[in-house]
Amino acid sequence: MHCAVHPGSPAVGLCVACGRGVCPSCSTRLQGRNFCIRCLEEVSAAETSDDALSPGAGLRGLLVVTVLSSGIVALVGVSALGFLLYMVG
Repeated sequence: MHCAVHPGSPAVGLCVACGRGVCPSCSTRLQGRNFCIRCLEEVSAAETSDDALSPGAGLRGLLVVTVLSSGIVALVGVSALGFLLYMVG
């Protein structure tokens, strides 16, 4: 098998994303896996442009929603208590 980018060079491995052969100069290991140059560029672009995949993004969103909803509930509760005290007094 030969490298997909350099047909004259023997492949030393396969890209885990596309399955093409890669020579030593084209093979790049990322998180212990081989990627060809093309797929590595795509993976890098996707990781830097996609904030939804960042660790903890879901937890941060949940925390924001929880804090905001707690604030709204507290505001409604205080308003209702004020109205009740106004009506009684």
